[in-house]
Parts: sequence; structure tokens; C-alpha cells
Amino acid sequence: MPQIVTKLGKIMKIVYPEKLKEAEITLMNRGVSEDELISRASTFLKEKVISLAKENAKILAVAGAGNNGCDVLECALALDGYDVSVYLVGEKRNEGNGARVKRLKDKSVKFVDGVTDSYDIILDGVFGIGLTRAPEGDYSKAIKEINESGAYIISADIPSGLCARSGFAYGECVVANETLTFSYAKSGLIMNEGRNYTGKVTVCDIGIECESVGEVIENAILPPRKPVSHKGDYGRVKVIGGSAVMPGAPLMSFESAVSASRGGAGLVTLCVPESEKCAYQSRVKETMLYFLPDDGKGGIRFSPNNLDEIMTGANAIVIGPGVGKSDEILQTVRYVVSRFDGIVVLDADALNVISRDLSAIENHKCTLILTPHVGEFNRLSGGIERCYIEQAKAFAKKYACVLAVKSATTIITDGDSVAFNVTGTPAMAKGGSGDVLCGIVGAFSCVTDAYLATKCACYHFGKVGEQVEREKGSSVSVLASDIIIKL
Repeated sequence: MPQIVTKLGKIMKIVYPEKLKEAEITLMNRGVSEDELISRASTFLKEKVISLAKENAKILAVAGAGNNGCDVLECALALDGYDVSVYLVGEKRNEGNGARVKRLKDKSVKFVDGVTDSYDIILDGVFGIGLTRAPEGDYSKAIKEINESGAYIISADIPSGLCARSGFAYGECVVANETLTFSYAKSGLIMNEGRNYTGKVTVCDIGIECESVGEVIENAILPPRKPVSHKGDYGRVKVIGGSAVMPGAPLMSFESAVSASRGGAGLVTLCVPESEKCAYQSRVKETMLYFLPDDGKGGIRFSPNNLDEIMTGANAIVIGPGVGKSDEILQTVRYVVSRFDGIVVLDADALNVISRDLSAIENHKCTLILTPHVGEFNRLSGGIERCYIEQAKAFAKKYACVLAVKSATTIITDGDSVAFNVTGTPAMAKGGSGDVLCGIVGAFSCVTDAYLATKCACYHFGKVGEQVEREKGSSVSVLASDIIIKL
């Protein structure tokens, strides 16, 4: 995955582009000039180019007509002694942009009409964070040429063509090797498709202060274990799952909870349909098995008496992996969340059944954690917005839960705070990965609060996935069970 980094060790805060624009105007009203901000941004670009440019490197600055173009033009002005050319895109240049073009011409810098030569480094300053539609004409042509150039591409603030809020490309979009984003990372850099275009992201502080929507998780630490302790101190997790159709999914969740026991569950009980005894009795080792009544179709039948037994002594209950989508499961979820006073983690089929009737989780007694992927959240919320951060916050607030909407960038929110997890790899895009994660969430929630437990689980799950990919040397052959082993 593209690397997300920070500059000067600062926590990476995520902002909406419109909020940053407001903050920029406020700063200029206090006396900081636009030229000063452009100078600060261009200094970071210059330092990056110098760090990369080898002797005789050819550099091309591609500048649009606005302030984003000003950033790369100012950088070109400062690269004395380097082989720099300038490619202007668009005609109606703002005053500052035009003035910089004149200064470059006065210095006899070479101007070109396209990516007409082979370049080592290209500075992308075609569009900034204000873009609201697909690039057309010369703009689209320039972006396509940049992408086809074979050069090392550095985007100023945001890859040209990308929506700075949603992370969707409007049309042609620069695919950068690096993005130097100014003051804060904009939501579009990490949301949706954004990370397909940004490459390595570095936040460059140019002095603008802005309200953030949330922070990227840079580390996640669970409470340490006491030297004198026993398994009861680290929680009892019970996993309700499995069916004749997907008998392996809850076993994956169980294994993940056991693997995460150093920071989570002391004891795990796997609760499966009694018709599936043979699937588990020969495989389960460090746990107990509990068999639930069968619905006659290989699934779990709703049984209040059995659920009461499961809730007794449990700290966390995970419901969903491979459990099926029957009304019996909907009744099971409704019963458990309304009576259990511990933690309940809902994933997979448990999310699919409550999407048919969200009243099942209203007025819940438990501490509730939901871990849907984007498609499941779409069903839960009745349709997903392009930039769904506020939508996720509102859902978590309404249902008084901790919500983790899983994707390449996972949004974790309790309705008030928002955290973004960017660890992980495309190698983890496999069946079973979600089952592993929900087991880890259940285990971690036994030793810390639900919000921190969910952040820690997502962060460490992704980090281990990255490790497994490196060890295998492949992004296609990693299995969820490989991650369990490394946990």
C-alpha cells in the first residue's frame, strides 16, 4: 500500500478541504500573505526535488493557472543550477501565477508545450484541492502525459484530478509516486480511491491551523499484563457462528482470539450448531466448545435458554462469522444485545441480518461494536455517501456503538471521535480476513475500552498483514490463516 508518513513527528490529522480553505483565509486576514504561504510550500517541494535529483537530472514543472501552479513555479524559480523546464497548462492565469511565469522567462528557463522529452522528475501542479469536476481538454491531456512519462512524479498538495474531499477521481488523475500535502492531509488523500493515486504522503507544515475531523492511528498500545495474573484477568470471549454452508469462518475467528490472547482473551468458547460437531471436535484445542440447537438446515436455532448460558460468565461475545442470514439469527442478536451487559461484536452475517431491521440494536444493554466493510455499511445505512466520514459518525452516535467501517483506510468512530487506520495491504483482501479481525476486537475489548480496543485491533491486524506479505514476497498468496499464525 502507499505509505502514509508525517513530517517532524507530528500526528497526522485529517481535514476537510473546505475547512482548510477557511483557515487559510483567516490566516491571511491576520497578515500572512498568500506569497508567503506559496514560498513555504515551494521550499518543501524544492527540498524534495534536491533530495531525489541525481547529477544531470531533468526536471519538469507542470503548472496549472491557479495557486497550485504557483507552488511548482516558485519551486522551479528556486532550482538554480538544475535542468528545469516548465509546462504551462491553461490560459487564464491568476496574478501571482502570471508574475512567476514572467520571472521564469526573464531567467531564460525553458518552456515546453507538453511532456515532450524524457524527464527524471515531474512536479505536478495542474490542479489543487478546489477541483470539482473532471479535467477536460488540455488539462486532461497534460495529466495523461504525466502518467505516461515514466518520470518520478511529485504532486503538490494533491494529485491533479483527485477530489480532495471524497478521494474519488473525477476523470483523468495523476498517479503520483509522492504527494507533499501542505499543513494537513485532506480527507480525499486517504478515503475511497485516494490511496491509488497519492503514493507516499508527507505532511508539510506551512503554518495553517485548522480543525481536524480525526487522526491517523500511528501507534496503538494495549495495557501491559501484570506479572501476577491468570486467564480470568484477560477476559472470556464467546464466539457464536458457523453453519453447514460456512463452517470454517467461526473457527478463524476463534483462532484469531486465541492468537491475540497476549493482549486479549484468557479463555475462548466457540458456540456452533450441534449438527457441526464433527467439523470442530477434532480441530479445537485451547478452548471450549458449546453446541447450540440446530434449525434443521445446518444453522443455529434461536434458543433463549442456551443464550442465557452463553452470556453467563462472558466478557465479550462475537456474533456473525459464517452464521447465516436467517430470522433465527436476527432473533439471536436482538436477544443478546438487549440482555447482555458485556461487549458484543457484530460482524459478517450478523450485520446483514440487522440491516433488515435495525431496531434489533436499538436500546441495547451491551457495549456494542460493529465491524462492517464498506458494502455492509452501505446496507446498514441505506446507501453510502461519497465521503462517508460524517455518515459513519452519525450512525455510531445514533446507535451508541463503536463502528469500524473497513476498507484500505478504515474509519473507526464512537460517534464523537474519529480515527483512521491505514495499516494493511491488498494481500489481505481475502475471505476470512474480517473473521480474524472481529475475533481480535473481541479479545482486545476485554482489557480496554471498546473504542481503543477497536483501534488497536485494526492497527495491529494491518501491521501483521504487512509483515506476512513481506515474508511471503507476494501480495496474492497471503491467507487469513497466515496472519493468525503471525499474530
